[in-house]
Amino acid sequence: MVAEIRDFMMEVEIEDHIFARGASHLAEYYASQSGKEEEMLYYLALASLSDVRSGTLEGTALQKLGEALYKRGDVDHAYEYLVLSMVKAVASGSRIRAMETAEVYPLVAEAYRTRDKERLFVLMCLVAALGIALVVIVLNGVLMRKRIKKMHALKASLAQSNITKETYISKFLSLSSIYIEKLEEFHRVVKRKLKANQTADLYDLIASGSMLEEQSQMFYKIFDNAFINIYPTFVDDVNALLLPDKRFDLPENKLNTELRILAFLRLGIDDSEQIARFLGLSLNTIYTYRNKLKSKAKNRETFDESVMKIGLIN
Repeated sequence: MVAEIRDFMMEVEIEDHIFARGASHLAEYYASQSGKEEEMLYYLALASLSDVRSGTLEGTALQKLGEALYKRGDVDHAYEYLVLSMVKAVASGSRIRAMETAEVYPLVAEAYRTRDKERLFVLMCLVAALGIALVVIVLNGVLMRKRIKKMHALKASLAQSNITKETYISKFLSLSSIYIEKLEEFHRVVKRKLKANQTADLYDLIASGSMLEEQSQMFYKIFDNAFINIYPTFVDDVNALLLPDKRFDLPENKLNTELRILAFLRLGIDDSEQIARFLGLSLNTIYTYRNKLKSKAKNRETFDESVMKIGLIN
């Protein structure tokens, strides 16, 4: 019988209503067979197409196709076909057809709305995810900009550090050269005095300490100038560590004995005996000055450590 119906369908046009009836019979047959769902849907689709092309309003194929697709989970197509079936049933004037379609339609419509809600939820999740991604991108951009700015600042600091190092070396060489010249000058004076048998004059010159004082003042001047070039905000940075009424107020490029002791400390020379030799002072005097400085500090315990951090590149 199935073969006969197929042969018959091949002899008529799809626009013929008989074609739709034949396709519907085959769909019913395959619906009763296990594992033949695809064939059933195929012939329901042919029957529905035939009803549409022939202008048949009373056909049930489109309704059945919608129901089958709904059971299969294809809510979108099921909803579309049942709406069209309802329109055709109403247009046909058949109350029975309209009632049959109306029985299934609410279930499909509810499923369709549920699907829409799910899609809306997914869409909202996607929008939220995109929003979060955008925020992350913006934050990364801001952080990247800060890193670049920090790198530029670090580069500038390193460049300044190189300039400072070159200045320090230049000042050191200048100081060494001056000391060599003074030593040669002193050597000539001693030689001349001894040759002229002016030992008393030579003794008076040495005993007066004028040459030593002159050398010390020259050393302080060159050291102060070189150190302030390396750490231009050193006095302000030290004052920030001291109590308000204990701060230093000195001329530009000028350090006093206390600040010179701190300058040596900043250069990594923590040995009081070594500092005493550099400054021509007694060891006790250095200890007295260091204790006096700590007594002026906001935090006595961390004062030396804070001085060591002045001018560090962060």
